[in-house]
Amino acid sequence: MRTFERAYSPGEVITHRVNVRRYIKQKRASMAAHATQATGGDGTRTLGMMLRIPGPLYRLVFGTEWYVRRDLPPGVRLSHPFDQPSESGKSRP
Repeated sequence: MRTFERAYSPGEVITHRVNVRRYIKQKRASMAAHATQATGGDGTRTLGMMLRIPGPLYRLVFGTEWYVRRDLPPGVRLSHPFDQPSESGKSRP
């Protein structure tokens, strides 16, 4: 578990999320194309584990991507990555 402790950002700093389900086949193919990161070595191979997830579960787990815009204060939520926050902290186009 220690391997993954720094792999994620806390929810309060996430500024927006993007639905990528329509690109899930391309996303999986892209992961598979990095075979040297999916196999070999002595450590935990995260990419290899991800590629073994069955299709429907993979779509559920990897169908959304979360991002943090470092130029925004914690707690700001955007509905689109290119939106600008209003003074209230909510998203505006």
